Amino acid sequence: MTQFPPSSFDPNQFEFADKPPAWPLVIGWLSIAWAALGTVCGVCGVGFFAVLPAIMPMPQGPLPPAMQMSLGMLAQLVVGTLMGIFLLTSGILCLRRNPTSRILFFVYAVASLLFVCYSVYFQFQQGAAMAKWAAENPDSPFAASYKNPTQIKAQEIGGMIFGIVLGAAFPVFLLVWFGFIKTRPEQFGHRGVVVA
Repeated sequence: MTQFPPSSFDPNQFEFADKPPAWPLVIGWLSIAWAALGTVCGVCGVGFFAVLPAIMPMPQGPLPPAMQMSLGMLAQLVVGTLMGIFLLTSGILCLRRNPTSRILFFVYAVASLLFVCYSVYFQFQQGAAMAKWAAENPDSPFAASYKNPTQIKAQEIGGMIFGIVLGAAFPVFLLVWFGFIKTRPEQFGHRGVVVA
């Protein structure tokens, strides 16, 4: 009878790689999509004011404040576009499982919430300027919608609530996710692994 030497194979000496977590891919792609949407909206906003005189007959008299490029509008468009690029960078780093993206997401989230506050303040200012302009230019076709101030105020408040919810939802999620759930670099998985 043939005798085989005892096997020296020890299964415990091998480390089997766990499947990398999928959440960096989800957060990364969501960030890229949200950043692309914000950047496109910012570029379209600038383009709208550039082509407005060509696509719309301009009435006699001054244009309403909402149709004039002000410093506040320009600041919103520029900052919004820059924040979109910043979020795009954060999303790409997260896709590559780079823990640095966690810090960038924190910076983006705080800046976004501050930006939402500024946007709400600016909208209140813009609404007051439009109401004043409509009272001073009652014959303008753009002032017709301001004949019912209660309806206008309700629309403004509804728009602001929608803007706050839309603008703050993703930053608040990022603060909770990276502040309480994924707090350690090793939770990202192996760096450079993009495919789940």
